Amino acid sequence: MEKKLIEYDRCFLKEGVDGIIGVDDVGLGCVFGSIVTCAVILDLTFEGTELEKIHVADSKSLTRSERERAIPRLEKFIKAKAFGIVDATELNSLKLSGMNLDVMAKLARERAVKKIYQTNYVVLVDGIRDSYVINKTLVDTVKVKKITGTDETPSASIAVASVFAKVYRDSLMKMYHKMFPEYNLEEGMGYGTPEHLRAVKKYGITPLHRFWYKNIREYAK
Repeated sequence: MEKKLIEYDRCFLKEGVDGIIGVDDVGLGCVFGSIVTCAVILDLTFEGTELEKIHVADSKSLTRSERERAIPRLEKFIKAKAFGIVDATELNSLKLSGMNLDVMAKLARERAVKKIYQTNYVVLVDGIRDSYVINKTLVDTVKVKKITGTDETPSASIAVASVFAKVYRDSLMKMYHKMFPEYNLEEGMGYGTPEHLRAVKKYGITPLHRFWYKNIREYAK
């Protein structure tokens, strides 16, 4: 991990906050399965360079094996972590009630943050749209810093949350692969890959598919 990511987070401590919660989520663009958010509190008081030696960046830039190898090494630097999940059944129900994907993502974030939030902590969230932070009920009581306009997060806490969220959701997809092997979820991880869409066309959809996605509706006819 680059030292500048760690120093970015430490700057907030100098501004008088007691700690930082880094938040990131995965699965928003999938056609199958849950949205998973991870919230992480890193111990930023450590000395030495051990954390810098762990290969960590945004989870999308790491291979699956790199993410999995990083997890046990990162654990010793984590004071608290929690997951917020909105599963596919709930996503489908929320969509029927008129809720959009942005609000669904906020719900997962809120569930994760509430589990570990402490007074005078700042929540760091990646996002590029004003509506894409956390639900207002939580924002009213939590200091939120939205990081925008960058391809890569400048925050160590968000980078670590990203890795944990991805590994956790991947484990769910491996489990679902055993239930629905036709869709090769172990490899495609619930994204709308050509292989996955061919399987939908051949076998139809499961209760864990997001039925409102256009490419799922088309192939499910």
